[in-house]
Amino acid sequence: MKNFFKGVISLTAVISALLSFSFYAFALSPGDIDGNSRVSAADARLTLRAAANLEKLTPEQFSAADMNKDSKITASDARTVLRIAASLESPENYTDTGHPGNENKQVLSPSEIYEEALNYTVEINTYNENGTETSVSSGFFTDYSGTFVTNYHAVKDAYSVKIKTGDGGIYNAEYILGWSEEKDIAVLKADIGFSVPAVLSDEKAKTAEEIYVMGSTVGMTGTFTNGIVSTAERQLEEMNNNVKYIQITAPISNGNSGGPVINCYGEVIGIAAMCHNSAQNLNYAIPVYEIDTIDLSSPMTVKEFHDYISNRDEESEFSGLLALSVQGVSLEKGGTAVFYAFASATQEYNIVCEASSENVKAYAGRNYGNFTVIYVSALKDYGSAQVKVYFDGYEQYAKTMTVSIGGSVTGNYVGIPGGIPDFGALTGTAPCGYIEGTDNSSGYYSFYYSFEDLNAQGVSSQKAINEYISLMKENGFSYAQTSDNSTAVSFINNTSKTAVILGFTEINNEYFMYVLIYQ
Repeated sequence: MKNFFKGVISLTAVISALLSFSFYAFALSPGDIDGNSRVSAADARLTLRAAANLEKLTPEQFSAADMNKDSKITASDARTVLRIAASLESPENYTDTGHPGNENKQVLSPSEIYEEALNYTVEINTYNENGTETSVSSGFFTDYSGTFVTNYHAVKDAYSVKIKTGDGGIYNAEYILGWSEEKDIAVLKADIGFSVPAVLSDEKAKTAEEIYVMGSTVGMTGTFTNGIVSTAERQLEEMNNNVKYIQITAPISNGNSGGPVINCYGEVIGIAAMCHNSAQNLNYAIPVYEIDTIDLSSPMTVKEFHDYISNRDEESEFSGLLALSVQGVSLEKGGTAVFYAFASATQEYNIVCEASSENVKAYAGRNYGNFTVIYVSALKDYGSAQVKVYFDGYEQYAKTMTVSIGGSVTGNYVGIPGGIPDFGALTGTAPCGYIEGTDNSSGYYSFYYSFEDLNAQGVSSQKAINEYISLMKENGFSYAQTSDNSTAVSFINNTSKTAVILGFTEINNEYFMYVLIYQ
């Protein structure tokens, strides 16, 4: 009898356990993924792992994790579970009504959106080989282990990368997990133990919906702005990447690149990408669903990525764009024209000039960003020539201009403001060399004329100096001083704030006149 009761008790325990299991299997409450009768951060983590295909859920767990009942598990569901765990929402609001969709999404106030965005938005600082900071941009976490997203252009030249979180923590970004130059997206991983991920929207942006942008505008960490979606899908033909950009009115400035664009539910719908400089409130974001297209199969360290991109760019095919500021110029014998070549190329370059006739001398001067100074001088009394300007080694990009000698333009350095008489036009010789640069924040041009060329024209150096002094005075310049050894004279024009020094120098046993122009 005693054994009988023991058996009955055991059987009752088994039946009770089976009944308990049956309840667990078929009646998990919303968000209680692990079935422990409460919703916790562990449930949110389990849901997020399921959304990332790192965890396989049973049908019952799937039903409990599918908070918005849209028949799929997303980061949005994990966010909802986390909010329930933090007592910010009630699980009763997510009882299955049999209506799929997003009815359970709740509109958040701007302050709530800001507080959440502060947790997952990061400031990104990049550095070169010398440890000098090269750029500031933004990004946002997409998981709990430090993975974050930004623009490709924000990190493509980085030798090292650091991120700053909303609480002021600073961490190294160790790996580039994947990237797309075409779509301007990069996925990195920071050396951080725990990160709060953004909730990525599973719906496309809607025209006219209110949005918010978080980022480090011009290095100002945590800048929060708002606007609307002015066009939900905008194809930009010039980008040639098939991305349907979200056009927004919220400002995007330097430092915002890569930051989150957020809807009224607190979900990230886009990656801040670029602004239109020629118009106001015309800014673009990359849809967040483009992150899923990034290949993450070949991660590498930031340094390896830097070396890979550098080597690839060095080996890539050269392409460039070249344009001239003038199409032609008319000069007297000895006259010099100064103009600009606009140049842009995929690699470093040198600009080369060639004249089709010995009647003309052409040479390239200093680079000012994308602009290179071009000098053209006339050697004869008449004639014409074509001057070809091109990238050294890539003549297929050449542009040409016409130089006519004997035209109406008289003896000035055409293109240099200030009405400075051209020493070459006065003496009938063209410069054989030049130097240009900056000195004490002033730009200067120095033209050199060979004594041999002057003698060939039957011009003495002293006579040339005397005549040039008279010409300078006629053009509004006043005498400034004579150097102690009397080899140079100086003039100044107070109206144009221009100074000119005329003198001579010896280089390798050859004597030259020089005209040094300060502006």
